Amino acid sequence: MEFSMILKRFILLANMVILLFVPRLSWSQADPEKINGIKDVYTLNDLYGMALKQSETIQIAREDLLIAEKDKSRALSVLMPRFTAFGGYSISDMEQTTDPDFLVGETYDLKTDSLSWGVRFDQSFTLNGKEISALNISKDHISRREQDLNTVRENLLLDVATAYYNVLRAQKGWEIAKASVQRLEKHKESVNARLKVSDVTLTDMYRAESELSDARAKLIEDKNRFILSKSALRTLVNIPPDFKVMEDPEMDAFISEASYGDEPEQGSESNRSELRSAELYRQAAERGVRLAKGDRWPVLSIEGQYAKTNDTNDGTMSDQSLEYDQDVSGFLLGARLTFTLFDGGLRNAQVKQAYARERQARHAVEDLKKKIGLEIQEARLHVETQKSRLVSLRDKLIFAQRNFNAVSEQFRLGFSNSVDMMDANTLLVASEREVSDAEYGYKLAVLKLRRALGVPVRDGQTESGIKG
Repeated sequence: MEFSMILKRFILLANMVILLFVPRLSWSQADPEKINGIKDVYTLNDLYGMALKQSETIQIAREDLLIAEKDKSRALSVLMPRFTAFGGYSISDMEQTTDPDFLVGETYDLKTDSLSWGVRFDQSFTLNGKEISALNISKDHISRREQDLNTVRENLLLDVATAYYNVLRAQKGWEIAKASVQRLEKHKESVNARLKVSDVTLTDMYRAESELSDARAKLIEDKNRFILSKSALRTLVNIPPDFKVMEDPEMDAFISEASYGDEPEQGSESNRSELRSAELYRQAAERGVRLAKGDRWPVLSIEGQYAKTNDTNDGTMSDQSLEYDQDVSGFLLGARLTFTLFDGGLRNAQVKQAYARERQARHAVEDLKKKIGLEIQEARLHVETQKSRLVSLRDKLIFAQRNFNAVSEQFRLGFSNSVDMMDANTLLVASEREVSDAEYGYKLAVLKLRRALGVPVRDGQTESGIKG
């Protein structure tokens, strides 16, 4: 009896322990943020950092930069003398009997081995410093690839910001559509109630149902647009399908304080990394003319060598011994001047090509300046337009909300009809959508203006996502 009581108490205690700990275990297993560190709510800064880490386009640009750095190493290696070492070993055992003119022939038994080794250096360069020009060109290419990497990074951030605001815009449109459906459902219920007491006609009911059906169709369109915008963002940033985005208060405060005038210190086309890259390409093309002309100059080669040879013979001829051991060592120095007398017009063609590339690069810089200037002007005007439009549309939204509230009250009291309600709701929905589009359009326009001016899309943004 006592044993059964002890067993029951033990089972009761075990159940209590399980009840205490199992909920904790199940909660921790069901919380993905606790296990995998998954964060499904992102701000624009979060997306910036993730995109910079994950983008294949940035990885390609970074590899281009690495290739340019190795080209500099190759150009530098030409200025260094080349040292080579050589060595060889041979052994032979020959036996030969000769008797061309005598009755008694002579027999040779030759056993030889030879060991030789040495070191050698070679250095050649063009008298006009062609190799120095090649090294400077490689440095220009490195700087150009750095600017190209900045261009790719800024374009990626702008694409991410565009996709981010498109998601917010689509999400806001979906919410507006849902609110419109709820208002029209409530209005339909009100019309149905008044129809029962013959306060409205049947056509009012038909109109309410028609407007509600149209609002539900638009709701589906807005929902699909929201899903598509999320998919577009996921093509730029590798995030879970069920992610959410939220407004970034820091970014909103930054945009609201951003102001760009015509002052050059606030940004100009000279700050654009694309233009700096084009300038570096033009500079490299100018150096390329000197590089092409270097083929017309003589090439001076300097060489030196130290060699040592050890020959050993352990042979015999008849009864005579031919043994010997000989060491030969020494060094040599030399210089050689090479000049091409005729090459069939190859050098002249290469020089003319270099001049053409230099002119082409110069025209490309001027053309890019014009395009960037037009882009800056367009971006400035777009920001001013969006800002002024946003102020007016916010006033319109206030009036539309007041109008809808007034018409709703009049309809409740019987002083307005269903058509007035539909018009008021349509005006309210249109105003809400226009304000939403203008708000996000203005934020995106500010970022595009920063991009056009060559100002970083996000100050202090690094590839690790941490602001400096």
